[in-house]
Amino acid sequence: MSISWINEDHLKSSLTRVFPKSNIKFLPSQTGSENRHAIVYPKNGNPLFLKIYASLDRFETEKEVNNLLGEFAIQDHFILAERADITDGIAWLAFPMLGLTATTLSMQTAVQYGELMAMVHSSPLSTKLEVIKPAFLRVEPRLQLLKPFPLIFERCLALWERVHPAIDQALAAYTELPVLLQNDFGERNIFVRRDTGQMVIIDFERAGVGDTLWELGKLWDRELYEKPSVRSIFLDSYREKRGLLQNQWPYLPALWLVRFVATLAIFPYATRVRDSNFFEHGLFKLGLIEQDISAWC
Repeated sequence: MSISWINEDHLKSSLTRVFPKSNIKFLPSQTGSENRHAIVYPKNGNPLFLKIYASLDRFETEKEVNNLLGEFAIQDHFILAERADITDGIAWLAFPMLGLTATTLSMQTAVQYGELMAMVHSSPLSTKLEVIKPAFLRVEPRLQLLKPFPLIFERCLALWERVHPAIDQALAAYTELPVLLQNDFGERNIFVRRDTGQMVIIDFERAGVGDTLWELGKLWDRELYEKPSVRSIFLDSYREKRGLLQNQWPYLPALWLVRFVATLAIFPYATRVRDSNFFEHGLFKLGLIEQDISAWC
């Protein structure tokens, strides 16, 4: 299901029947998201943040996680939806508008970030959630998608052939049961409640069940890449909260693999959407990944 064809007047008309005597203000579209967002100002009561889903699958995923986490301890670190429904084919969740402040992953917040990721990964699982493929199963399909770019394809293939033995050895020593993954863990989805100072996480529409290294590798590739001191504090906090030993986790080759797989996807995507800057960004990231091999291979 897609709502890309539904105009704002149609959305407003449908939602006004759900929230009568309320002022509904639509927010600007967010880069990288086909969802729509709005704030509902009821005549009586507190405002609500409305998330309108472009994908019915993602609506069902977020609703399932909302029900799942609402019954356990992490609920205090998760903003629960007050209502969820499908109206005229429009899938939506309504969240309470709380006083939230954006966060950054820094020396001051790294402990809280690590504890928050550990709490998510220690949460109960649901058989209704998608199983997220581990990174090593994604390499070959994504390499094939690079064939229209011969120079990049040959470069990435040579890189993969060089590191493959070390990756296999690292993965052979790595054993961990699947966990709940938020699957977009990072600064844009983590806030602090202004009244209590408590850190909370939002946006579970991409959630699934999979390997902790997939989530950590993506965070490593973004917020943690150029912050070794922050990374160390974050990892220590995560390990302590989950009761992991220092030598159990993580493995640098496996984390490198996640970054490699994520970078492979940039080139066909950037070409499809005609984003030359993002294509150049992919080349930049590929260069960094090549440099980082020396740390473990």
